[in-house]
Amino acid sequence: MFAFEAWSPRSAAQGRRTLRPSSEFPHRRAAGRRHRAFTLVELLVVIAILALLVAIVSPSFRRVVELGRIAVCGSNLHQYGVGIHNYRAESNLRIMKIVHQWGGPRPYPDYIRFDNTAKPEWAGEWAVKQIRPYIKSFEMESEYVGGIAVCPSVDVNLMNRFIRERNFHALRSCQFIEFPYVYWGGIDHVNAAYIRNGADEELADSLLRRPGLLMSDILYFDASDWPKPWLGAWRYNHGPRGWAFNEETYLPQDFGDVPNTSGTNQLFGDGSVRWKARGQFEHLYLMQTPAAYPDGFIGHSSQDSFYY
Repeated sequence: MFAFEAWSPRSAAQGRRTLRPSSEFPHRRAAGRRHRAFTLVELLVVIAILALLVAIVSPSFRRVVELGRIAVCGSNLHQYGVGIHNYRAESNLRIMKIVHQWGGPRPYPDYIRFDNTAKPEWAGEWAVKQIRPYIKSFEMESEYVGGIAVCPSVDVNLMNRFIRERNFHALRSCQFIEFPYVYWGGIDHVNAAYIRNGADEELADSLLRRPGLLMSDILYFDASDWPKPWLGAWRYNHGPRGWAFNEETYLPQDFGDVPNTSGTNQLFGDGSVRWKARGQFEHLYLMQTPAAYPDGFIGHSSQDSFYY
């Protein structure tokens, strides 16, 4: 049979639920929306980890970027080679020779004349006007040098500031541009007093009778550099810390005993371009003392030494 529980006010109260408004429990409502924040210690740990990752990745990233610039630089020199050979084909199979400046026969392979017909003594020298039909990177009217004329590792704006101030204005009467590539062609027209340790056998002659070195990135030591003539300074395009170019304080400087270069791209007379890494310069540490340097180079006494 069925059993029935007698009704009473107490039992009814126990079975009845009382609804209370949520406003009576503000702490519970807030707890449902609260998010846990980072503590200062945790934030510092995250920052330290990110800094460590950046320190690990940055050198690798810079190295990848520089390898890309080295490749573009090699392409620049290849285009120079094409232009020089096109010039040669229309010039009785002769190429231009190294510019000579500052006191007679002193060769400066980092110079290029405005026009080698402006003076008789400049005849046949490496010059913008004569190579311009084949290489259109020298904008003489606007006093700007760009394109393949400037290595991609070099700051083109700083380089052009130097060229405008020095070559187009202060020394305009000399009619040459200093730019960050070196032209070695026509070594047979260079006075033997400036050719060191068999360089004439390794550099390109005016008829390209052998596939000698024709152009390269600059690697230059100036023993009388201003503003620190007691130290000397370097010029190069590629290095772990970037390029270096002496003369003006707004340009990146390297006054070290050994140039902090990573190497040079080199263009040969047969049109080939090769990268010569720092480790292939066996006597890099002797470059600051030209008299002791046993490999080939072009030098002016104890100053202005051009290496390859």
